[in-house]
Amino acid sequence: MVSVPLVLGTAFLLFLYGLLIQSEDEAREESHANDVLHSIFVLGKELFSALNALTAYSYMKTPSMEQKYLDSRARIINEFKVLRVTLGSYPDQLKQLEKTERLEMRALKICDGMYDAFHDENTDMMTVMNIRGMRNQLESLVENTIAELKSLNELVQTQSGSKSEAALSWRRNAKVVLLCGAAFNILLSVVVVLYFSRAITDRLKILIRNAYLLAIAQPLLPAIKGVDEIAELDKVFHQMADTIAESKKRQKALVDNAVDVICSVDKNYSFITVSPASEKVWGYTETDLSGKGLRDIVIEEDLEETLKCLSAIKMVESTVPVENRVRCKNGKVINVLWSVYWSQQEEELYCVAHDITARKMVENLLKDSEERTRSMMEGLPVGLFVIDVGGTIHLANNKAQELFAMSNTDLAGRSLSAIFKSSEGGRGDWMNQLIMTTSHVLELVAVRPDGSEFPVELSANEVSVLGRPLHLVAMLNVSERHEIERLKREFVAMVSHDLKTPLSSVRGLLLLLSEGATGELPPKAKPVVKTAEGQLERLIKLINDLLDVQKMEAGKFQIEKCLVSIRSILEQSFDAVEQFAKDHEIKVEIRGEDMIVDADPDRISQVVVNLLSNAVKFSPKGATVKLSIVSETEFVEVKVEDEGRGIKDEFRETVFQRFKQIEHSDATTKRGSGLGLAICKLIVEEHGGTIGVDSTPGEGSTFWFRLPCK
Repeated sequence: MVSVPLVLGTAFLLFLYGLLIQSEDEAREESHANDVLHSIFVLGKELFSALNALTAYSYMKTPSMEQKYLDSRARIINEFKVLRVTLGSYPDQLKQLEKTERLEMRALKICDGMYDAFHDENTDMMTVMNIRGMRNQLESLVENTIAELKSLNELVQTQSGSKSEAALSWRRNAKVVLLCGAAFNILLSVVVVLYFSRAITDRLKILIRNAYLLAIAQPLLPAIKGVDEIAELDKVFHQMADTIAESKKRQKALVDNAVDVICSVDKNYSFITVSPASEKVWGYTETDLSGKGLRDIVIEEDLEETLKCLSAIKMVESTVPVENRVRCKNGKVINVLWSVYWSQQEEELYCVAHDITARKMVENLLKDSEERTRSMMEGLPVGLFVIDVGGTIHLANNKAQELFAMSNTDLAGRSLSAIFKSSEGGRGDWMNQLIMTTSHVLELVAVRPDGSEFPVELSANEVSVLGRPLHLVAMLNVSERHEIERLKREFVAMVSHDLKTPLSSVRGLLLLLSEGATGELPPKAKPVVKTAEGQLERLIKLINDLLDVQKMEAGKFQIEKCLVSIRSILEQSFDAVEQFAKDHEIKVEIRGEDMIVDADPDRISQVVVNLLSNAVKFSPKGATVKLSIVSETEFVEVKVEDEGRGIKDEFRETVFQRFKQIEHSDATTKRGSGLGLAICKLIVEEHGGTIGVDSTPGEGSTFWFRLPCK
């Protein structure tokens, strides 16, 4: 509807623009005709002026007449130039101009000849006669020139007049068209007004009505038919109504199925609406709570504080949690957390009540657990510190306070490094190692305020308190252990100096007796001496094993590595136990390809001899012990396989510990000290290797150790 007047207005505008262009064209044509007429007048005038000046000059020979002739001649030539430019877009008129110009130029040529003759004082009679003839010819040319100028003027007037007649006719027709268009425009305006009144206005009323119905959540009128903008807008209103209705359904479903109680309360704290969850949580139905308020369900002890909180919420108009206890219909009391919002416009409190009874129970349990944990922490015989990542002490238990003779107030806020004697690497080394390495045990020297020192072992574990990373440091006083180790070292030194040397001397004497150095022994004395010699060798071996273990633990055990054949070590070890194997009727086989290792041959031979001896001792008569070499990419593995009784699963982890026997009878029947495998483990690990055992009870055992390749 809007486009129709726009199209008509555009058409009228273009029509008027055409009239303007036509008027401009007529004005240009009229101006052109006037310019041409003026030029024709100038040409005629100047031609006669030139002839008159030339005639006067022929009689008077005055300079003024001469100059007048020359000026007229110049103006004629210049005027022709102007006319050629003016008639450049008119071919017919330009052609007529050229014809006229040729005649006038011939006339000027004759005039120039006459001027030259008059100007020369030596002109003879014959020349004068010729001039008279030229004058006659000139008169004829002038007449023809005037005639051509008239023809040019008529041609210009004719062409200009014909265009004026056409333009006049076109304007008359244009008036008729404009009048008809104005009448049509008036008629169209009346039609548009009627259309808007009957079609658009009525539809707009329907649209306004639907907008009002949508605002009050009432069903809308039927949708407006059509594809125009009003119909599309009404369609959007219907879509909005459907979306709102669906949203209300979902909202109602959420409220009806919510686990928490959702309700609204007026300014006097009486219930207005309550969700169905109230029956499940409180035991009250919506009907039960009708006419009741918060005063009827909140227990008396919490009511006053609850009403204060609700009054404060109405003042600040914000969502604030409120915690209290509610008495259910069956008399049970539960803990409830209320999320409350006050609407000033509606003058209502919108509440969500969440049952937190279980959470409260867990909190109480956690509180009790925390108290028990603290009691346990305070009662532990180990000093405990709680420090942050920077090493600052936040808490110390009773044992820690007792060890340092300082209160928790004195220890809190101090750096942990300040109460220990600095190591050679400084604070940063041991503190970072303690904090960054979980369960890593460090031995340091603690310093009391009075300057006294005592050795302790520290270990730390990371804990989180309220999202803050902290470290729990356990401190054990090892003064008694150090004293025991000192006594043990003194005992080992005593054994080494006071027992080993005499025992070696006694063994030498028994050997001399058995060899008959003091005479032949009685038959009954020989077995006794032999038994005593074996017991002494066993005792000396035990002392040597104890010394080796002590050296290894003290860091004084040294190995001297060199490149050596692993097979040669095995053969050397076999030679050491060959007679022992023959005595037990055991066969020993060496298998595998040779490899070069970087190791101490004597110490590795000690390991192999120990493993072979155990395999021979625990194998039945007639069995075979296999000594194998297995080559891998990064290590060489040596395996000792026997056919003995095997090792039970519960003993596999402890078999390499000191003084551990698989069975108690082994110490007497097999004459084992329980140190051999422990020494083997220390030697292999000192070489950077590993040792282990694979066994199936009743099917034998396979002891193995691995050494890094060259």
